[in-house]
Amino acid sequence: MSNKVAVIGAGISGLVTAKECLEAGFPPTIFEKRAGIGGQWRYEDPDTGLGETFSSVYDGVLTNSSSPCTQFSDFPIDPSRYPDYLGHEDSLRYLQEYADHFGLETYVRLNTEVIGCEPLDDGRWIVATVEGEEIYDALFVCAGRNNVPKGLPTWDGLDSFKGNVIHSHLYRRPTPYTGRRVAVLGLGPSAVDIASEICPVAESCYIITRRGGWILPRYVRGEITESLETRFREYMLPRTVHMRIYELVHRFVMGDTPNALKPEHHILQVNPVYHEEFLDHVRTRRIKAHRTTIKSFTETGISLDNGSVLDVDDVIICIGYRVNFPFISANTYRGSEPNSLHLYRLITPPKYSNLFFIGQFTFAATHPVSELQARWAVGVLSGKISLPSEERMETSIQMFANKRATLFINSSRHLAAIPMLEYMDTLASDMGINPTLHKLLGKVFSPSPLSGLSMLRHYYNGLITSAPYRLFGHGRKPDIAEATMLRLSRGGKELSREEKNLLAAQSPLIIETDVE
Repeated sequence: MSNKVAVIGAGISGLVTAKECLEAGFPPTIFEKRAGIGGQWRYEDPDTGLGETFSSVYDGVLTNSSSPCTQFSDFPIDPSRYPDYLGHEDSLRYLQEYADHFGLETYVRLNTEVIGCEPLDDGRWIVATVEGEEIYDALFVCAGRNNVPKGLPTWDGLDSFKGNVIHSHLYRRPTPYTGRRVAVLGLGPSAVDIASEICPVAESCYIITRRGGWILPRYVRGEITESLETRFREYMLPRTVHMRIYELVHRFVMGDTPNALKPEHHILQVNPVYHEEFLDHVRTRRIKAHRTTIKSFTETGISLDNGSVLDVDDVIICIGYRVNFPFISANTYRGSEPNSLHLYRLITPPKYSNLFFIGQFTFAATHPVSELQARWAVGVLSGKISLPSEERMETSIQMFANKRATLFINSSRHLAAIPMLEYMDTLASDMGINPTLHKLLGKVFSPSPLSGLSMLRHYYNGLITSAPYRLFGHGRKPDIAEATMLRLSRGGKELSREEKNLLAAQSPLIIETDVE
């Protein structure tokens, strides 16, 4: 087949997909409806007239995953230039540097919105924009999951409420809530962040949660919490033991969860929420927590199902987003439930072997998982991965859904949840790039046995990162992978000289190095 591919979206997933297409010899056309790259991480204030915005990030947002676990496999984040957890400015800067490093912006059409995509009889795709139509051999949908808010529930009395009700999509900073009475609905990352930001300036702040939840620290004894998530613990310990360890660490570091927030589910059955100060705000009642649901609205506040009546001026609803790609028929990707995806490996519909959805998952770090998805999809395009029959793909989709139901709570937010490490290893196995024990032992019995031992130890008992997936097989970049793994195993606080030199050999525009 020819190599004309379309990529919709120039955020995390779109950029890494475009890079993988380029390296495989498929120059992409990247359609981006906004004026710059970065997707959700390109911060913008809501339109004052329409009250609309594309980006959902707020001033104080931080990534849920740490920098080492967030970075792309062949473009490590320099810990001397970036914090452990990235805000929106640092996240956008990293994506911009990534795009510059690999020369991606040449292929981006900014301010170009895709308004329609349809399959042709010959298997190719028509992509329509306001400027016209073009035909592509393959289509990558890399539009984000967090730009179409779920509609507000139809509570009784909502129309009579004299205060303000907004979705968290429109929240940006706490200053408008100074001296006001605010209720936040939800207990996900956004709800916890927003309540924690607002409570110091508000007259009163409430958080309302239906099922409670686990709030984790970002650090344990000075180390990022993800250092507890090693490959050894994931695979060698039963999941129940793994969850119990996490819950014991939670109690040791954070203390007992306040009664109003105590969940019935286990710690790994929901999307993790990280915040150091939130529980203290609840304990000191700067945030008053209610484990219940909203029953109805009054003119001056809300009535809760637990019998409480709260006088509030503002209600911020943190109920998540809906899967919506208005430019393509929902029949190509949607499962039996509105927010579900009917995709083999959460990437491709069984009926369309040249249509790929990248980044449509939850419960995992976006950068490394999207990167592996892109590599997998490009492997299918290039013929290096053979898809099973449509019937077998359908069976696999159902098996994955059944397994997901045993791992996570029953919630629309978790219909695209993945067990991150297992999922990445599955994609890597399909591609033949898994760093198996046998392959890693080959690094030990090499001219550099100490380096091999360090990599082996890091792989099984260190941070779970994407670098090892570049050691072997198609798309391997062993030099940068080994340099990154060795630096992480030593706890290096800046990129190693070897990492800098390797990056500079590709792009001298970003990294200052010793290379002449």
